[in-house]
Amino acid sequence: MTSFLNLLVLRRRSFSYTHAVMAEPIRVSPPKAVVYHDLIKIELPSLGDIKVTVVNAKKHTQKNMQEIKERMFGPNKVDISKSSKKVQEAIMNGQVIVGMTKAETILAYGYPPTHVTPTTDLNQWTYWVNRWNRIVVNFEDDKIKEIID
Repeated sequence: MTSFLNLLVLRRRSFSYTHAVMAEPIRVSPPKAVVYHDLIKIELPSLGDIKVTVVNAKKHTQKNMQEIKERMFGPNKVDISKSSKKVQEAIMNGQVIVGMTKAETILAYGYPPTHVTPTTDLNQWTYWVNRWNRIVVNFEDDKIKEIID
């Protein structure tokens, strides 16, 4: 059985799940993902000796590890072919741009931290760039209208 790791190329040595950089889906067959109380250990034998540990900062995600695992792995490859070339490029570079849909924003930037954006049904999402800086993404009719940096 083949699964797809939807949390993709990690361009940092440490990262926050709620704001992870995405890129091309990694096909893994099958990943070894063990869910513990507060972390997921992932081994990707089909890619060599790659091991990833995902630690849950529950005060930010407000999700349990099983829910996070379900967001990370899926039975199907993420298809961005229907997005414009400009949006595809932004997703591949982990950037958000005006005109992206909410779904495209999640692919590019990940889910917003739940403690500030409790649901993706809201029209304003907040992401942290680092400890001191944040980005606010405003949506109108399911598309990014404005990005406040």
